[in-house]
Amino acid sequence: IAAAQEAADPGFRAAHGHRLDRKRQELSAALFEAAGLEIDARPEPALLSPGGTADIAIRLAAPLADTPLRLAARAGLPEGLTAAPVDLVPGDTARITVSAAPEAPFPAAFRPGWAALGGNGPGALRLTGSIAGRPVRLAADLSHPLDIGPREVLEIAPEAVLLRRGHAPEPLRIDLGTPEGRVELDPPEGWSADLSPGEARITPPAGLAEGLTVLRPRLDGRPALKRSAYDHPQTGPFLHHAPAEIRVLSLDLALPEGARVAYLGGGGDTVDRWLRRMGVETVSLDRIEPQTDLSGFTTVLIGIVAFGARADLAAATPALHRFVREGGHLVTLYQRPDQGWQAEDTPPLPLEIGTPSLRWRTTDETAAVTVLQPEHPLLAGPNRIGPRDWAGWDKERGLYFAARRDPAYEALLEMSDPGEAPLDGALVSAQLGQGRHTHCALVLHHQLDRMVPGAFRLLANLVQPA
Repeated sequence: IAAAQEAADPGFRAAHGHRLDRKRQELSAALFEAAGLEIDARPEPALLSPGGTADIAIRLAAPLADTPLRLAARAGLPEGLTAAPVDLVPGDTARITVSAAPEAPFPAAFRPGWAALGGNGPGALRLTGSIAGRPVRLAADLSHPLDIGPREVLEIAPEAVLLRRGHAPEPLRIDLGTPEGRVELDPPEGWSADLSPGEARITPPAGLAEGLTVLRPRLDGRPALKRSAYDHPQTGPFLHHAPAEIRVLSLDLALPEGARVAYLGGGGDTVDRWLRRMGVETVSLDRIEPQTDLSGFTTVLIGIVAFGARADLAAATPALHRFVREGGHLVTLYQRPDQGWQAEDTPPLPLEIGTPSLRWRTTDETAAVTVLQPEHPLLAGPNRIGPRDWAGWDKERGLYFAARRDPAYEALLEMSDPGEAPLDGALVSAQLGQGRHTHCALVLHHQLDRMVPGAFRLLANLVQPA
């Protein structure tokens, strides 16, 4: 193949050169396997910051007996990173030291293309040499990605705070972790910030108007970032960086009296966290049984698509129905009709979720919302829901709206995308004796994360006792 590449004219190389290169890589990989070779390469540490260094520890398993071997390894590196190649000796551990320039850029978490023969990501090895006298040229991935990330990382907790208007402002205690550098924070006019190692005490002004205030700290004069680590089967491990922020939402918010909420989530939302930040007593239940006694709660809240994520929920529907019959308030956030929701059995009364979902949703986040029953208990208090509560929504209004249902379910809202017929299944509620079931297909969880004031007021109403 090498001889053919050398003898080929430019036109042939342009048309078929990549195929010959691929075939050489495949033959090299076959020789590597036939010789019984195994390579393990891992970054130490796995995170490299500008101006820093990291080692790639490479161990080559001993080949089969008497196999002549000569291999060298170099690291494939993005702009701003340098390293010298090393020779590999079977049974020994070689180290490639990677150095990052002070202003080295950060590569994207996801890169175009993926090579089945290896060589993916920063630090992936390029091997050259010979096996049994045959020249080889192949690539090998690291056992774990070498991530290149900034030093200006700040761990903020909590990142978001709710302030209920009408209450005397108190200093907000914000944990800043143990950052590498000096934290700086310029509070808005009227605010004050007292910084100490690992902590900030932020005091808002009295009479703060409703709205969102975002404070952006710095580390050694540069904007601070937050780091999130992810590891999914379809992506593998990777890091994501975003601006570090302290978000403070001031809003008019009344809480339901006597509410004690049991939250059963499916991992798709953080509504329980927001309820606690609102000041609503909330207990997250990781497990529920058919015999579970829920009488200590006024409200049971089921997270989005939780019936599809938790087998215990389907088995425990008798306990949920019993809770409603005995005077409890069951609130279900949006569910998928094909994931654990049985229209005749899951809710206390028959309620079918519309399918296909494209016909039973409102994707325009600015779509007009008509309150059909403004005096209904869930819309009249403790927060009266009006036009301002539908302002500032993000992404969409809701999806998987209720379709056919028992006549006991009352439609409370109506909405639609432009040019489409109105839908009344975004929020429905049925009184069952002293208890109640409310189904909410609005994307409240997303609006809470975006700190939309109306979402908090509506949620407070929904979790009130029956």
